[in-house]
Amino acid sequence: MDFCKAYKEMRDGKKIKRKEWGGYWVIENGTIMIYCKDGTVLDILDTKDLFFTIENMLEDDWVVIDEDISINEITINFQLNNVDDILAKMNEMLKEDIKKHIELA
Repeated sequence: MDFCKAYKEMRDGKKIKRKEWGGYWVIENGTIMIYCKDGTVLDILDTKDLFFTIENMLEDDWVVIDEDISINEITINFQLNNVDDILAKMNEMLKEDIKKHIELA
């Protein structure tokens, strides 16, 4: 889908990404947050290469992430090579999920 449609999905609370990306974009606290496949998270306003960001927005291969598939699971599949790294990442994901649930309570 084009970015205009993807943006509307994001405004409705969904996570979006380009098909080949391991990361995603989501609106949080009134701004677009970029979750990179390497675990880096940045505000779109802090992007260092504005032209690269705009060029991505002009593409028409945006998709909504299926909520049943965690982007962190995708990251594990592509970024981690051994069991220790996978277990550490899973532990980190669990802590993040617990923290989110506590914040929502």
